[in-house]
Amino acid sequence: MKALPTANALLLSLLVSSGVASATPSFKVTGSIPTQVQLHGTSQDKSRTPNTTTSNLKSISLEKVELSPAAAAFLAASADKPATPTASLAGKNASALPPSASLGMNNVPVLDQGQHGTCVTFADTGAIDAIHGRTDYISQLCNLELGSYLEAENMKNDIYYPSGWEGSLNEVVLGQIDKYGIVTMAYQKKYGCGNATKTLKAYPSNDSQNIGVPMSAPDFSLHSESIMKDIYWQTQLSSDDAFTPRADMEKILNRTKQSIAEGNRVVFGTLLDVNGKLGYVNGAAGSYHNVKNDSWIVTEQIREDLKQELVRAGHAMIFTGYDDNAFITDPDGTRHQGVLTIRNSWSKRAGEHGNYYMSYESFKLMVMETQVISATPLATKS
Repeated sequence: MKALPTANALLLSLLVSSGVASATPSFKVTGSIPTQVQLHGTSQDKSRTPNTTTSNLKSISLEKVELSPAAAAFLAASADKPATPTASLAGKNASALPPSASLGMNNVPVLDQGQHGTCVTFADTGAIDAIHGRTDYISQLCNLELGSYLEAENMKNDIYYPSGWEGSLNEVVLGQIDKYGIVTMAYQKKYGCGNATKTLKAYPSNDSQNIGVPMSAPDFSLHSESIMKDIYWQTQLSSDDAFTPRADMEKILNRTKQSIAEGNRVVFGTLLDVNGKLGYVNGAAGSYHNVKNDSWIVTEQIREDLKQELVRAGHAMIFTGYDDNAFITDPDGTRHQGVLTIRNSWSKRAGEHGNYYMSYESFKLMVMETQVISATPLATKS
C-alpha cells in the first residue's frame, strides 16, 4: 500500500541531484565503517543466560554518516543542554498512553547482516515479515541487488540513491519495496539473485567484499510479488528535518510510543558514537537486564564528542516496545529512565539474544529518521 506521503514524493524530497532536488537533507549515508561487536555464548548455546562469560568478536559494519554543517552545529548545541530530568522522560501527553507496551517480532528470527552495512534493508524487511508473522520470508539479497542496479541508474543523472549494501535511508528502501515488491527467500535459495551471467543463492555474510551483481528492475519484476498491498507506512521523522529546529523530538518520541501501543513496529536510523572506548561497544555504554553494553544512552563522552562534531557512525534497527518506568544503568551506576526495546540484526548472540535497548534521552538526541509500518491504514500526521 502506498505510504503517506507517496514513495515518489519521498524520493523527490530526499534524493539529492545536481540542479534537480533543491532540498538539502540533514545527513547522507556515504559508505560504511568496519567494526566489531562482542558476542555472548556459543553458536550451539541456545539457552544462554545473560551472565554467561563466553564471548568472542564478530565483524560488522556501521553506516558512515555525513552531516550537513547546520545539522552538526545543531547537534553540538543540543548536546550542550542539560540532561532531561527523569521526571519528564515519559514525554508530554504521556498520560494518554499506557506506561509500557511490548510487541516482539511475531516469530521472525533475529537476522544477521554479517559484515555488510545492510542494516536498513534488514530492519525494513524484518519489520514487514513481522506484520505477516512469517519467519523469514523476504530475500534481503535480491532487494540489495535491485538496489545496486537502481543506484547505478540514478548515478547517470547524478541522483543520490544508496543501494543498501553500505547503508541507505529507510524511506528509500521502503519506497523501493513499495514500487517493485519483493522476491522471496525461497526463490533466492532455489534460483539465486543477480543477472543472466551470475547469481548468488546465499547472502555473503562473511565476505565484506562480495556484494553480488546488480539485478535489473525488469529481471526483479519477473519474480517479485507486491507485498505492500496490505501494508502501510509513514515517515514520522525525515532526514530533511532531523537535527533541525523543525523536529520536535519529544513529539516524535510520543508518536513512536503511540505507534508501538497501537501494535505497529517502527524502523529507525540513529547516530552512534564509536570514538575511544565507545568504539569497543559500538556506542552502547549502558546495561539492561544485567547484560553489559546492550543499551544506548547519553554519557558525558557522547555529549563532548557531539560538541566537537566527532560522531559520524549510524545504524538502523526496529523499535518493538517501550517502558516509561524502566531504567538503563551506565558504567558509573547512573540510571537512565525510559527505555525503548530494539530488534537488531547482528545475530542472536549479540546484545540480549539479539535485542538491544535505548533510553528516551538517547532517542531525542541521536535518532535521525523514523518510519512506522502497519497492517492497518495510518492517519495523516497532524
